[in-house]
Amino acid sequence: MKIGLILAQYNGQDYLPKCLAPWIEYRKENDLLISCLDGRFTGSEQENGSDQSTDGSLPYLQNCYEKDYIDFLDSFAGVSEAGARNIALKHLIDNSCDLIISIGVDEIFTSNDINNIFAFVKNNPFVFVFQVHYKNLIWDNQYIEGFCPRRIWKVKGSKCSLKGFYNDDDCQYLLNSGQTIIDTQLSTQSIPKAKAFIEHHTWNNTVRSIKKINYQNSRPGWLCSFEHKDGKIQFCKEYYRRTGQPYPTVFKM
Repeated sequence: MKIGLILAQYNGQDYLPKCLAPWIEYRKENDLLISCLDGRFTGSEQENGSDQSTDGSLPYLQNCYEKDYIDFLDSFAGVSEAGARNIALKHLIDNSCDLIISIGVDEIFTSNDINNIFAFVKNNPFVFVFQVHYKNLIWDNQYIEGFCPRRIWKVKGSKCSLKGFYNDDDCQYLLNSGQTIIDTQLSTQSIPKAKAFIEHHTWNNTVRSIKKINYQNSRPGWLCSFEHKDGKIQFCKEYYRRTGQPYPTVFKM
């Protein structure tokens, strides 16, 4: 099984070395291609007047590419999330990857997580799409559960093949008949938390959190489940009022 990893980042130097390290280690003994992108998604805030990273993360990635730690690196400016990931995806599909996984720079997988995830995938050959549980770290050394997005996609089956991202981390497949379907229409399985429970740092970093909140709220029809008030991050009361969802249970680390 040839695996393709997509990592899209923008000024993520605080997390980038720790994020990439276990994947670089995994590829030493496994067939893994790492496809990286650097740039600002459409609608996100420009930092230091630049659409490319200015915090040292881009030179870090360039050095990784020169050392063959990663296989593909491209910069983009003001492209949608889906459009950016499709840049990286094309390289992976062109190089015959069988499986695609997409991650963010502040999503920290351990080597154990990675090994468990792909062992689970191999043991479920009839599943096309896999969800991954994330531990959303928040303020005061706490976390919340419930975030389990689709992050892993098989490229080909007997009746369809991966077409590309059409919305953020949502994918489309092309049936042999020529019809297009979305990934939620295919067999999907969540990988148990006991096997992989990934640390997600967006909401415990005030600077990154505020930028993420502003980005999500700038999108038509979106309302972030977090808000910032007086420089502090908190649950968005309006989000939970609109959706009717209860506030998340908060766990201690």
